[in-house]
Amino acid sequence: MDHSVFRNVGVSNVTTACFHFNNAIADIFDQPVCSTNENGGMTTTPTTGLLFDTSAGAAVVGGISNTINNPIFEGMHGCGISLNNASSSNTVIGGTSEANFTGVCIDTSSNNNNIIGVDLESNSIADVTISGSNNVVNNSGFQSPGKTSIIGGARNLIENQVVGLVTDQGTNNYYDNVYLSVALITQNGAGTRFHNIWSGLGSSNSNYIGYNDTSPAPWVMQGSITTGKAFLNTSAVPVISACGTTPSVNASSNNQGGVVTSGTANTTCTVTYATAYPHAAFPTITPLSAATVGSWISAFSAAAFTVTFPSSIAGAVFSYSVQGN
Repeated sequence: MDHSVFRNVGVSNVTTACFHFNNAIADIFDQPVCSTNENGGMTTTPTTGLLFDTSAGAAVVGGISNTINNPIFEGMHGCGISLNNASSSNTVIGGTSEANFTGVCIDTSSNNNNIIGVDLESNSIADVTISGSNNVVNNSGFQSPGKTSIIGGARNLIENQVVGLVTDQGTNNYYDNVYLSVALITQNGAGTRFHNIWSGLGSSNSNYIGYNDTSPAPWVMQGSITTGKAFLNTSAVPVISACGTTPSVNASSNNQGGVVTSGTANTTCTVTYATAYPHAAFPTITPLSAATVGSWISAFSAAAFTVTFPSSIAGAVFSYSVQGN
C-alpha cells in the first residue's frame, strides 16, 4: 500500500493490531485512534495500536517514509506503536501512546525513524524500547513511574526529553537536553554521549547518571565538567600488600585517594586498586608521619603502585591521590 491518505479512522475490539500495514510506503495517517478509553471501552483488547511489518514472501520492507499525525493508542496489551522488519524513515508527530504495555517499540532492523512530541506515560512495562539505529525521539517524555525504557542499537538520539528510568544498552547513542524527572540514566553500552543533562530531583537522590555494568567502558566527556559540590568516587577500599604485618588502610579510601599505615618494619608498601584503571593511573603520595618523609613511588601501573620508604620502618603513614584514564 503506497502513497495513500487515511484520516480520522478508529478501530476497536480486535485481537492483534488495530492498524496493521505491510510494506506501507509514503502514506499519511491522520489521527488514527485505538483506545480502551473511547466509546465506553472495549470487550476485546488489542495487542498493538499501529504495526508496520512485512507481508509473507515479500522483500524485507516494513513501513517506509510514512507520517502518522496525532495518533491515539491507549490500553494496548503490547506496543502502542510498533515498527518492525526494516521500517525506516517514518515520522510520528504528536498524539499519545499511553497506558499500554509499551509505548513505542522499534526493532533491530528499523532505522531512521522519528518520534516527535508523543505523550508517553502510564505504560506498564516501558515507554520506549529501541533496538534499531539512527532513530530520534524528540520531546516525548519517558515518565511512566518505575518503568525502564531500553535504548539499544546505535547512534540513536534522545533529545529535548523529560525522562525517568532509562537503560542504555547500545553503541554511540546520544542524549541531549534531557531533564531527569524520576530517577537515573544507566549505561550498559559503549560510547554513550550526554549533553545538557539536568535534574530537579533534589539532594535525596544520589545517582542521576551511572553504570550498572560489571565492566563498563569509560565515559568520554567532551567539554568542561562543573559542580557546586564534589566529584565522589565510590570504588571499594584498595588492597594493601608487601607492607609489613597487619598494615591498615582508612575505611573511606578508594581508587582515587586514601590513607595507608604500614605494619611491622618494612621498606615497601604496595597499594592495589579495587578496580584497575582502563589505561593508566598516576599516583602521588604525601608523608603523614616523620618516618615517612623521603618516601617515593618506586613503581606504578593501571592496577597498583608501590611506595618505597627511606629505611625499614614500622607504622609509616602516607596519603595518596590518583589521577587515571
